[in-house]
Amino acid sequence: MKQETNAPPPSCRPLIVRLRRLAHFALAGAVIMGGAPFARAIAKDLPAKAVKLSATEVRALYEGNTWNQKDDCCGFYFASDGTFIGMGRIPGKGDLVHGTGKWTVDADKMCMVGTWTNKAGSGTHEECFIHAKAEGTIYKNWANGKKGDWWFFRQAKPNPADEANRVKPGDSVTPRVNAFKASIG
Repeated sequence: MKQETNAPPPSCRPLIVRLRRLAHFALAGAVIMGGAPFARAIAKDLPAKAVKLSATEVRALYEGNTWNQKDDCCGFYFASDGTFIGMGRIPGKGDLVHGTGKWTVDADKMCMVGTWTNKAGSGTHEECFIHAKAEGTIYKNWANGKKGDWWFFRQAKPNPADEANRVKPGDSVTPRVNAFKASIG
C-alpha cells in the first residue's frame, strides 16, 4: 500500500522555495521601511487643529535627501527623478537587504514601491506614509492599512528623537548599497 505524505512533489519544490522567499521579503518590508529600525517620538493623536501637508510640503521633506534609520547601515535616498535606493534589515534576523524603486507623492501621502534583494532572492514591497501639521509640528503615520499612533516627524520645539534629525541632504545610501552588493557577489 502506498504511503501518503503532505510533502509536495519534487517538481513543485523550487516554486515553493521561491514563494517562501518572496513572502519573506514582503513581510520584511514593513519593518525595513519604518517599524523597528528606528526609535521615534510618539504623538498618539493629532491635535484638533492639524491639517494635511500639501504635496509640495511632503516632497520637500524627502526629495534629494537621505532618510537614515537608527543604525548607520540603513536608509533611503529619494532622488528628484522619483526613484529611491535603500538599505534595510529583515526583521528578527538582522539580514541586510538593498532595494530600488519609485517614490511618489499624492497630496499628504508619500509612497515607495521597490524591489528588495539579498543572497536569498528578491521581492517587491510598497510602503506609504501620510503627513499632517499643527502649530509648527509635522506628524507622520502609516498610510497602507497599518495606521497606528502618529509620531513626530519634526516638532516645533526641536527634539533629538524627531525623525527629521535623520533626514540629511544628499545621497549617503548609494555607497552603502554598492558595498553591500559587492559583499554578496
